Amino acid sequence: MATRSENKAKAYGLLDEAKGRLEKLDKTIDSGDTYPIVTLSEGHTRVIRKFEGDIKGKEIAKYYANILSDRLRVYPSVTRLKESWIRLTNYVTTGEWLEDMTSLYESS
Repeated sequence: MATRSENKAKAYGLLDEAKGRLEKLDKTIDSGDTYPIVTLSEGHTRVIRKFEGDIKGKEIAKYYANILSDRLRVYPSVTRLKESWIRLTNYVTTGEWLEDMTSLYESS
């Protein structure tokens, strides 16, 4: 919802609420469920990109890409985790945000 808002204050309020909930979920889930960190990393980056621009967006993306990299060492076969890491690292290095990840699998 925060990424669809045109009001920065409202978007940041929604982002803060989502961060609080997703960070709590991420800390309490002991399984390989990567939904909270993937959702948080992509959503937070999208909101920052929208309201603060690419320089700040890339800073946030790099922060989360490092977290996801650590998770991939523990859960290397979780496809959604890998996709999110690729999306974030691609954005940091090229400035391109990949919404559609199917092109990654077409050459495989």
